[in-house]
Amino acid sequence: MPSPATVSEANAEDWLQEGTAIVHATFGTGRVVRVGPYKGARAAWVDFDRGYRKTLDPEYASPHVRLRSPADADSALDPAIKCDACGDRPVVVTIAGAGGTQQFCEAHTTSYRP
Repeated sequence: MPSPATVSEANAEDWLQEGTAIVHATFGTGRVVRVGPYKGARAAWVDFDRGYRKTLDPEYASPHVRLRSPADADSALDPAIKCDACGDRPVVVTIAGAGGTQQFCEAHTTSYRP
C-alpha cells in the first residue's frame, strides 16, 4: 500500500486552518490550534498528540504534513512531556536553566523558577 501523499503547495492551505487534524512526518498526529503571524512570517501552532505544541512555518512544514485520515492512529503520548507545575498538556514552553529543564503548559508559562 503506498504511503499517503504529503500536502502539496497547491493544497497547503487545506491544513492551515484552526481545528484541522494533521499528521507530521516527524512529530506525528496533531491539531492546528492557531494560524497567524509570528516574527513577521505566517505560522501555524499545532498541539501534537505526544504532548507538546510546535510552531510551524508553513513553507517548510508543508512537505512533511498531510491531512489526517480516520485510519491514522493517535501518536503515542510521551509520559515525559507534561507541565512541571500541574502535569497538564500540551507543553508550550520548555526552559533550560541552571536548575535543569522545566516544561510548562499555557496556564503556567510564568512559573519558571531558576
